[in-house]
Amino acid sequence: MKLTKKQIRIAAAVVIVLVGCGATAGVVSHNNAVQAKQVQEQKAKDTKIKAEKKAESNAKKAIEEAQKVPTDKNIKLASDSVEKVTDKKVKDSLIKEIAGINSRVKIENTAKIAVSDFQKNNSNSDKQKTAQNAVNALTSSYSKALKTDLQNKINASIKAHTDAEVKAKADQEAQAKKKDDVQAQVNQQTQDNNTAQVSEPQVTQGSQVPAQDNNTYYSQSQAATGQASAPNYSAPAAQTPAQPSTGNNSSGNAPSRDTNANGTPTLDQANKDVADAGSAGTGNANNKQPGDKW
Repeated sequence: MKLTKKQIRIAAAVVIVLVGCGATAGVVSHNNAVQAKQVQEQKAKDTKIKAEKKAESNAKKAIEEAQKVPTDKNIKLASDSVEKVTDKKVKDSLIKEIAGINSRVKIENTAKIAVSDFQKNNSNSDKQKTAQNAVNALTSSYSKALKTDLQNKINASIKAHTDAEVKAKADQEAQAKKKDDVQAQVNQQTQDNNTAQVSEPQVTQGSQVPAQDNNTYYSQSQAATGQASAPNYSAPAAQTPAQPSTGNNSSGNAPSRDTNANGTPTLDQANKDVADAGSAGTGNANNKQPGDKW
């Protein structure tokens, strides 16, 4: 059957329409696939960014904790957290912060050790200087509290050493004064003893000192001590003179050899009586009181 021109035009149009529809469907399908892939990639990228931000946040928090409390445990946790950061630029910056913490901890430990050594030997000026320099090296804001504490310890050690020196000097002066006082007492006692010996009368044994009248004598040693006794002596009784004979001498009493013809003592007898009186006075001196007469 022969198609007319009109039929041929209609068939061509249908074919064109069908081809167009198929092409359109293919384009739409391709576009959908591309869009799905892009969405998938974006999701993966967002997930990665989110994980990176979380890793950075965790690392920063760990570093902040290590800065506040720089223990070995906290510093290790901070280092492990930084390793999970994938952004090279951010990671390098965080690593520098950890290095700064390690350096600060080293300086702080040095200061702690230096101050401790000075506390154990606060009289050592070299240790004091080392400790002070180590404390001055604490410049980090995180070391402010530690620096204040260590400086207070240095000041306390200096004061303790100064107080000890003052006390030692005072004790030494007190001991010296006590020694001087004891020596002064000894010197005073010696001087008093010497003065007493000089003021005591020098008595010659057997010498005599006359009392208040010519007939009383004292031993000088007795006179000096006030213990002398007056001699117990009585003057010899006068002898009765012999009566002269009225007759011749042959029938009368002849004069004695101790008396004269008139009955008075002879010169020899008088001297003998005086000598006996002196001997008796000396021998009986202990029986008399001062001022008594013979």
